[in-house]
Order: sequence, then C-alpha cells, then structure tokens
Amino acid sequence: MESRDDTTEGLKVLESFDKGFLVRECVENAPDGVCIIDAAGNLVYCNQKGGEIIGYTGDELIGKNLVRAGRVASNSVNTAIALFKECRKQKSVLPQRIDMVHRDGHIITVEISANAITHDNQTMVLGSVRDATERKKAEDIVLENGRMLYSFINHANDATFLMKHFLFADCNLKALDMFGCKKEEIIGAPPHAFSTGYQYDGSP
Repeated sequence: MESRDDTTEGLKVLESFDKGFLVRECVENAPDGVCIIDAAGNLVYCNQKGGEIIGYTGDELIGKNLVRAGRVASNSVNTAIALFKECRKQKSVLPQRIDMVHRDGHIITVEISANAITHDNQTMVLGSVRDATERKKAEDIVLENGRMLYSFINHANDATFLMKHFLFADCNLKALDMFGCKKEEIIGAPPHAFSTGYQYDGSP
C-alpha cells in the first residue's frame, strides 16, 4: 500500500514540472491521435499518434486539409465534412467512424470524437482519433456469421420460431408454409391463435 510520504513526494515531483511542458508531453505521447483543425479545415496541430495512424509524422500533416489531400476515403468525405461542421455548430459530436487512406494506399477505419474550442476568437475543432480497423473487421465477421446463421435457419426443413414475451417475434419459411400465412400475420401473435380446438388425441 502506498504511504502518505510516498504520495506527498509524488505530488512534489508533479508540482516541479512546468505545467505547459506537462500538458505538451501528455498530448504528444497520448495513445490516441489528437489533432486541432482550424475554421478552413486545415490541421494546425497533430500529435505523433495522429500522424502514425495514416503513415505520417504529426509534423508532416500540419497545414494540410485531409479531405483535399485525399487522405479521407471518397465514401467518407461527406461524413467527415458534416462532422466538422456539426462540431463547430454544436460544440461536440458523438464518436463516429470514417474511412481514411493510409500513406501506402490501403484503407483504414478510424473512430473520431470531437469538441469545438476557441482560440484567438476562432472556433476550431479538437479531435481524438483512434484506429478502429481491426475492431470493424471483427464486427463485420460477427455480422456475416449472423447473416449466414439466419439464412441457414430460414431455409431449414423444420419450422422454427423465435418467441418474445410469449408472442411470435420471428419465424422461418417452413413455418409460413406450415401455417399457410404471411409473416406479418404471425409476428406479434400468441401460439394459441394458431392452435386448433382439439389435439390429435382428442384432448382440448
């Protein structure tokens, strides 16, 4: 367990640092990309991780408009521009994903969180960027497996139902064939709505 003396000594060491130096070191060596974009959409700051994500140093990106420089993938240009405008207007935006073009040409997916800041009476955007490429690949695999499983169940030879709160929530094609009705006639209905008055053995 940390002693009170250790804590006091730690605070003294922290206080000995110049605050400006401490902030710069924390931002420059942050595990996520950190960037500042001016009103014209140009980068005025980018830490090392921010540049590394797309294959550059942070300094190489200073002064560049990533959309005009072709670093934002064509399918994400409109999203990136809308994100920038919304952030300057709303002051902050929820994390969003866009595709970017790495220096070597391959596409990566990044997740961006952004807040508006004011400097010299100019509204700028402070962005935090994280490489989400591998996470997106994993999510795509899960989605594809889900689609394959759904297709397998949907074309199975046995009637299959999904129940929610004792009501039909979904069913496969064989179930529709068995009941001789459309899916919208089954979804939301209870099982007894399709039950006969008597079972095969004559019991109610």
